Amino acid sequence: MLAASSPYGIACIRCSEVLISPSCSEYVSEDQIRHFWFCDACGRQFERSDRPLGRSVAISATKACRESVRSW
Repeated sequence: MLAASSPYGIACIRCSEVLISPSCSEYVSEDQIRHFWFCDACGRQFERSDRPLGRSVAISATKACRESVRSW
């Protein structure tokens, strides 16, 4: 099983399937990027916000990016 995240992707928060790249990403600020993930195996959608030094925080998605993700 893949750890929660690695340089090669992230594990789905529901089924632990390895996800290689986010479906959508947006720059929130100079030091924060938000990634939106979709798991083909179980259908779970989730988001993660990362900072350059590896710190992660949970934040809400902007309406525009949420709408983009929902249109799959």
